[in-house]
Amino acid sequence: MVKNAFYKIYRVVDGQQVVGYGTGSLNHTRMSYDRESNYFDFDMSNLVSGYSYAIKVLYKFEDRYEEQRETFKFRVD
Repeated sequence: MVKNAFYKIYRVVDGQQVVGYGTGSLNHTRMSYDRESNYFDFDMSNLVSGYSYAIKVLYKFEDRYEEQRETFKFRVD
């Protein structure tokens, strides 16, 4: 179980960041978790139709951050 995971979302075609990692005092992109997995809610109406987007995940282990190598991509239609 990962208790400190954060997400960011960016547009694939140009790398334009939609939501950056929220690791500051607000932790606004910190993912929730339960005994099965990590998850988060995101309002898809913030994204422009016709574009592909990607999600990256950042983990915090003690005092260091490590970005997951995998990227999760999806398209908004």
